[in-house]
Parts: sequence; structure tokens; C-alpha cells
Amino acid sequence: MSSETREFRPYKIDSKLTGALSGSSFRFGNQVCQGEGSILVDDRTFSQRTASIIWADEDCFEQFKLNLRIGSTDSGYDPSLLALVVIIRSGYLKSHQVALKIPLSEIDDLERVTPITTTASGERWTALDSDTHGTFVEAYVALAKARSPKPLSAWRKSTWLVKTTFRVRCEADNALFRPMPLDDAKREELNRRDNVKLYGGTMFFVEFDSGCDLTADLSDTEVPILWVDEKLLTTLDQHRASPAAALIQLQMVLHLITSVVYEFARQATGSGPEGVAVELDTLTYKELSGSLIGRIARMIAGPKATPEQRDEVLNKMRTNPLTATAWVESQVDLRSSLMASFISST
Repeated sequence: MSSETREFRPYKIDSKLTGALSGSSFRFGNQVCQGEGSILVDDRTFSQRTASIIWADEDCFEQFKLNLRIGSTDSGYDPSLLALVVIIRSGYLKSHQVALKIPLSEIDDLERVTPITTTASGERWTALDSDTHGTFVEAYVALAKARSPKPLSAWRKSTWLVKTTFRVRCEADNALFRPMPLDDAKREELNRRDNVKLYGGTMFFVEFDSGCDLTADLSDTEVPILWVDEKLLTTLDQHRASPAAALIQLQMVLHLITSVVYEFARQATGSGPEGVAVELDTLTYKELSGSLIGRIARMIAGPKATPEQRDEVLNKMRTNPLTATAWVESQVDLRSSLMASFISST
């Protein structure tokens, strides 16, 4: 069964507006990237670097502002209805903050190089405050006010018409998963989300946030969050060299991989989140080799497997996750670790 979800913006937008952000770039410390590009920080200076948006080259800045104003008018929007907005977000820190919002009618007040490191009170944005995980900086032209519904025209407040994204990656971003402490506050959040009271004794929970794309290269996406009971994490840290700790860490990895396989199978049937813009049931291992799913398929098939054998594993992950996760258990050798833990405790 083929399943494909594509982002569709059913709005008539003038080309001057759609291309307005194409020349913008993002500066983080002494590094710069263009829209849809990324910066890699590998020296633990993430939380010390300053951030800014360079909207256009110096000799193009006046044209940039003119394109925003004329492009909005020619698209059927009064410039006062639209705003240039910058969002800084971090899935790891659960932070989503508005760093800039300026109506297009006031675009002459915009600085060509706009600092976005801190709030108006001088505090650093939360999403720019982690040395182990990166962040996303997104620039939009969006509707600042709601208006009457009209065919082929945006009318809901915050609907965006133009967007570009910059990514800052840290060396730790390439980790396959990140454990986070599952405390009472997080349990209550999960209970409220599902309108239940069933998370009280949960030890492990895997969360796929909006920045996690299982089929994207690991350098271009967030990884799943593995929530682990906070008391268990503390105990593991205190007894990290014990056989029991080694076994529990292996179970954590298994829980994460199993959850990823089932989520991949769910998305392949068309039940995944909006924005999945690929046909998951037709992608090959070669196309997914740098992704989280690709790494899991390679681990299951083994280091000497052929591309065809890895494709077979990938297909099984889509169609029969029960079997695929049994293969995962075999490859990580859970059985031997269990038996060794019994021997060491006698």
C-alpha cells in the first residue's frame, strides 16, 4: 500500500514574496549558513555563541524590504496583516520561542543583521542554551491577524505564507537516542494528554517530537526521546559498573529500537503524523542508510549483509514489526546478558 503526505499550501502568493527569504542567512558565532542549511558546533561553545539573521546582502537589503511589501500587496494582503517572524525551537529542551515579530508595514525598522541571541530583557533564549543538542531557527512571513475566510487565501492567524529554516547541530546530535528523566511532572503531562491516570508506574517511554524524522539523515533531524524513570537513572549512575546496570541499559536500547520500528510501521501504513513527505513503503535501504531506520536495518541484517538482504529487513520492519523486533533482540543478544546477570548474582 502506498502512503504519501505532502505539504500543500493552497494560497496564491506572488513570486516576489515567495522568493523574499531565499537570500537570507543565519550567523552563529563565526559560522554562517544559508536557508535550509546547517551549522555544526563541535567545540562545546554552543551556549556562548551569538546568533543573528542576515536578511540580505548590503546592496540588496532595500530590495528585500520592497519585495516583502509589494509581494504582500500583490498577493492580496495588506502589509499590516502580515508579519516577519523568527522562531527558535528545541525538541530536546521542549522550547518554542518567538525571537522576532515585526509587521511588514513596519519593515523599514528592521535591521539588516538582526540579533536574536537574547530576549528584550537580556536573557538568552532557552533553545540556545544547550551544549549537547542543537536547535532550529525558522523565519516566516505569517498572518499576524485573523481575517474573513476567502478561497485560496490564508485567513487564520499565524498561517505562514513563506518560510525558511536554519539548523544548528552539535556533535552529540548524532547519538541514536537521548535518555531523559521521567519524573512526576512528565507523568502528569502524559496523563493529561491522554486523559488517563495510567503512567504512574511507567519505567520507559519513547516520544517522537515534531523535529524527529525517522527517514531523514541523522545529521538533519532530531532523535527520539527515551524517558526513563528518574530514580532508575540515578541508581544506574550510582551502579554503572554492575551487571544489573549493563542489563538495564541494554533493555533501554531495546525499548527505544522496538518503539522506532513500530512507529516506522505505523507511518508506512499512512497513520503517521502530518508532514511525512515520502512514500515509506517504497524507500530502499540505500535511500535510508544514513537515517535512524537505516541504522537499525543495518544492525538487524548484520555488517556483512548485502543491500538486498538489508532491503528485506527493511520491508519486514514495515510489514511485520513483531518479527523485526524479535530479530533486534537476537542481534543485541539479550539472552546472554540475562543469563550472565543470574550467574553474577549467585
